[in-house]
This record gives sequence, C-alpha cells and structure tokens, in this order.
Amino acid sequence: MHTEREFILAIDTNIYAGSFERPMTAHCTGIIGDCGVGKEERLHFLKDLADTPWVIDGESYFDDLLIQKDDGQGCYRPTSLCITPGWCSDGWGNHYREEEWDDKKVTQIRLDQMKQKNAEWQKIQGRDYYPKAAMKSAHKPRKFPAYQSVAIHFKNEPTHEEFEFIVERALSFKGCGDPKILGFRILCETRTTTTETLLRKLTEL
Repeated sequence: MHTEREFILAIDTNIYAGSFERPMTAHCTGIIGDCGVGKEERLHFLKDLADTPWVIDGESYFDDLLIQKDDGQGCYRPTSLCITPGWCSDGWGNHYREEEWDDKKVTQIRLDQMKQKNAEWQKIQGRDYYPKAAMKSAHKPRKFPAYQSVAIHFKNEPTHEEFEFIVERALSFKGCGDPKILGFRILCETRTTTTETLLRKLTEL
C-alpha cells in the first residue's frame, strides 16, 4: 500500500474563479503552466521581487515547491478550481450564499436573464435564443457547488512565511473582475494506492 499527500492553498473569492485562477496564481507565486496564461503576472513577479528572497537567480522561490497538475487534457498547471464552502450555483453562472438560496428568487433571476437574451436575439436574428422548453426548465432550479476558489498545489505543507506571503499577494491582485477575497485555507489530500496480485504463475528454473 502506497500513500501520497498533496497540499492545497485555497483562496476563496466571491465570484467564479475560472477566469482568473491562473493569473492570480502567477501573481502570487510567479509560476505558470504549459498554457502560458499568467505570463505577464509572472514577469511582474520576477521584476518587482528581484531583490527579495522570493526570487532566486532570476527564478521564483516557488519553482520547485508547486505541483504541475494535468487539467485532463494534457495541459499541466500549478492551479485549478475548487469548491467554495458556503456557496452554491444554479448552473447558469449565478452564484448564491447557501443561506440566500430561494427557489422562487433563483427562478425569477434566471427567467429575467433568459427574457433579456431573447429580446436581444429578436432584434438581431428575428428569433428567440431560448425555446419555450428551455424557459420552462428555469422553473425547476437545481443547486450545484460553486467553484469560486483558486487552488494552488503544493508538494509539501506551506510554511507560515509562505502562507502569509501568498495571502498578501492575493489581496493585492487586480483585474479579471477584481474578485473579493473571502478567506484562505490549507487543505491536505491523501491518496492511497493498493496493489493486489490477481494471478501468479511460477516456472521451474
């Protein structure tokens, strides 16, 4: 049996994090993935912190500390999205605090959005964007997890100094909708691999 541990520094925000998780990670650590997103933030990190312990010989202090994770399509990145505690989504891009979820309210918000989209398409295309069947579906809202958190993947548990540095950097992040930081968490994921012999055949020497 083999056990692996991975640590995640999660940055919780108030909006969907899919549009800024890579730039924010680059701003906080100076590290980017294969996709190259966050290159500008990485350059600013290396330049602005060149005379500090966070840049060593022109490279980020975090260079050997983060894990580059496969995004499922063969692209490796040091960051991903993770679920934000206390928040949920309607699956249509609208996010709510758990205690604020109300079926009638969620339905009305979605219907208003769909009607506005239909009105825009009527002017341009002469037809509705959403058919009547889709409009009916809005009356049965479903609750989904909200992915408003940025997960930075560490090989080992971040030290107090590393944690506080990333907190300070995250709070200074601007752009991509200017997300509001709600808090920070350190998570530990443990994976255990068990090897079982299913067939064994011996041959004589």
